[in-house]
Amino acid sequence: MKNNPIEVNNNYSKISPSDRNILSQPNILGETNLDYLDIRILIIDDQKSICQQLELALESEPDIEVVGTATSGATAINLIESLNPN
Repeated sequence: MKNNPIEVNNNYSKISPSDRNILSQPNILGETNLDYLDIRILIIDDQKSICQQLELALESEPDIEVVGTATSGATAINLIESLNPN
């Protein structure tokens, strides 16, 4: 079904331009289905260098947004609450 962004295509980066145009039309709340296609992640590792390497590796992915990094559980919990990664 074209109405459900999950079912449009299993590989989000390969959504056709025409489907992306349809998905970009805002609903009555001003949201678009494209708002739900991007992956928002928080990188958590106790080694800062690992966090930095993962962030660099993911920055070239068009549908992935690294919303933050954390090197401790306490920091991760605070960031999860404030940044809402999915």
